[in-house]
Amino acid sequence: MRFEGLRSSDYDDSALGAWAIFSAVTPDGETVTIGTGATDPVCKLVKLHELGAFNGETCVAFEESKKATAAGYHPLNLVRVKSAEAF
Repeated sequence: MRFEGLRSSDYDDSALGAWAIFSAVTPDGETVTIGTGATDPVCKLVKLHELGAFNGETCVAFEESKKATAAGYHPLNLVRVKSAEAF
């Protein structure tokens, strides 16, 4: 995974006011670009980048909350998985 940068959010109700953009590789080897403005994943992805955790051995996955917010949304969380096969 590679941190590409932060982009300003166009949403007035954005908690962070920014989106994090990352390049990642899926378990089947496809390179994808991920953009998320969800608070938990953005904070964790930026911190992992700062710590140099994306050296090819750190595997993470997005996990949708089972419980909806009062507004009916299912927040995204970022969780560490043992390997890409865990997807």
